[in-house]
Amino acid sequence: MASRPLRVAASATSTLALVAAGIVASATGAQAAPEDVNTDLCVGTPVWTGDLTAGQAVRGLTTTRGVTPEAFTGTYVDRLDNGAGRGKDILLFQMEGSRITKTDKDGNVNVDAGIWAGMSGSPVYDQDDNLIGAVAYGFSYGPSVIAGVTPAKDILSIEGTAAAPAARKVTISASAGKRIAATTRTTSDDASVPKTLPHLTVPRVSVGTPASAANSFTRKSRQLKKKYGSALPKFVPGATTTELDPATAIVPGGNIAAAWSRGDVTFASVGTITAICGTKVFAFGHPDNFDGDKATGTFHAASAALIQEDSADSSFKMANIDTTPLGQITQDRLSGILGVLGKLPQETTVTTNTTLAGRSTQAVSHVSAAQALPTAVASQVYNDILDGLDAYVNGGEAIASWTIDYTPRGGKRATFTRTQRISYDSFLAEQMPFDVASDVEFLQTASDQKITINSVTIDNELKPDYNALRIAKVEYRKSTKVGKKTVNTWVTVKNGKKVSAKRGRTLPVRATLRPASPDSVAKPLVTRLDLKVNKWAVGTGVAAISGGQSYFPLNEGSDEEFTIVMDEEDEEEYYFESDSPAATLPEVLAALKAQPRNDRLIGEQYYTNSNGTSKVSGTKVSTPAVTRGSFFLNLSYKK
Repeated sequence: MASRPLRVAASATSTLALVAAGIVASATGAQAAPEDVNTDLCVGTPVWTGDLTAGQAVRGLTTTRGVTPEAFTGTYVDRLDNGAGRGKDILLFQMEGSRITKTDKDGNVNVDAGIWAGMSGSPVYDQDDNLIGAVAYGFSYGPSVIAGVTPAKDILSIEGTAAAPAARKVTISASAGKRIAATTRTTSDDASVPKTLPHLTVPRVSVGTPASAANSFTRKSRQLKKKYGSALPKFVPGATTTELDPATAIVPGGNIAAAWSRGDVTFASVGTITAICGTKVFAFGHPDNFDGDKATGTFHAASAALIQEDSADSSFKMANIDTTPLGQITQDRLSGILGVLGKLPQETTVTTNTTLAGRSTQAVSHVSAAQALPTAVASQVYNDILDGLDAYVNGGEAIASWTIDYTPRGGKRATFTRTQRISYDSFLAEQMPFDVASDVEFLQTASDQKITINSVTIDNELKPDYNALRIAKVEYRKSTKVGKKTVNTWVTVKNGKKVSAKRGRTLPVRATLRPASPDSVAKPLVTRLDLKVNKWAVGTGVAAISGGQSYFPLNEGSDEEFTIVMDEEDEEEYYFESDSPAATLPEVLAALKAQPRNDRLIGEQYYTNSNGTSKVSGTKVSTPAVTRGSFFLNLSYKK
């Protein structure tokens, strides 16, 4: 499941896609006029609001290792009017130093890591220490020294303002493209004229869960796919750190992590702080989730581990996160994010209690972004199984129960509890989390009523052995008159065979169950599963006999209920009629409760009654192991 690490937050969230630069420009200063400096946007931080001249010298702050910012320098190149969206300009600078460039023994300055992902928010000042803006965009076709900067006045004005509309791609004028290309080179000295500025997705750091697993669970989340479409967030590895001192870590040019979740499962974007105005922390210079004033994430101090070079794409920062929250992200706008120190959002607590051979462990995470809750739940269960079995490719068994504590809008707090037996012959850690994660997401999204999940508690008993049965044979009892006696004989039937069934009577059926594979520790058995035939059934019908893990409703797709099933790509999906009205909360709860246990044998009969109405009836029996397989009988109803 390993994948190449992706960029963390700077040009990884970039809307610019150009090439490495080698601009030769004179470094000239500009004397600030009083009318060009605003001292009200951020008390203690004067903000430059005037014009810039080509070649004007600037300096910046960013952090490449630990928590201490270091300086870099640059010169002004050009302005892209409306480059980031309506009324949102992008300032272009050639930058130097701080791993952007390196100087060889002969004094020649060359591109090093370029404008690396994670520089997002790095403040840029003029020679008089007035804040010009923040590095927010990078040119992702190879290491580049060209940075796109979001003006400070836009960043510091995001609170309480509506975000300007932003296109997925912004067109660059031909003249601007030629000016940029003229001062741009790649490692192969092949300059190109850019025409569009494509918005890219926001990669995130996954702490506690392998990035490949977090990405897999993200791809299976209906909420995240709906929110991000093809631009799903992608995770890179991260780690927790010892507690960091906010006084030294939360400073302009220092690291900041904006998190969906924290604790044993931490998902966070890592970027750079632009300015601190009292209790308000401004960062990134571009959106994180673009949630406007609906942002709910926490923010944290972080320590830079290293800048990972990437010759084919932008280099990126790898960072470790202090999982103690410092405040809440309250604004997530086109021009940046805003966090308020000391303010904390409502969070969902995810607690997993896992036992294996007498050893018990507990993991706890706090999720502040509702759309990330199913992914966080799946990731935490995955971690527990990986830790418990201390193996990845192995199969095993889990007997789990989970309680979802929720509150419907305008309603009373309530709980939903379900128990399930799950067993696979390989990769149990990948398979097991979907049942509980599906229930959480279905409860969140399927109802016409907004549901707040307060907590999710999972108790999971692990066993290292694969324990599953399969349907090996199905028989029905045939009654034959021999003289005055009735002789009952069990007859083996083939899949799809037609069998006569008397209306209003019971059709005796039994199934032989055998180990699902040679690796299964389950013991074979024979069990009864008699089918009751409705007295009004007419014509022909179908009976399905299924193991609980292979169960698929005969009336799937009807508008009577929702179902939760596995699709062709082994992803968890929910199927319902698209033109049906939204389900009520009681209907959603009924659908959740109707899900069968895997350690059941299920008989379901589809028939038509005498007035032409289609009906379904069923029965089920318990089995001592996960049961799989399906078998069908065609029934001919008789008096």
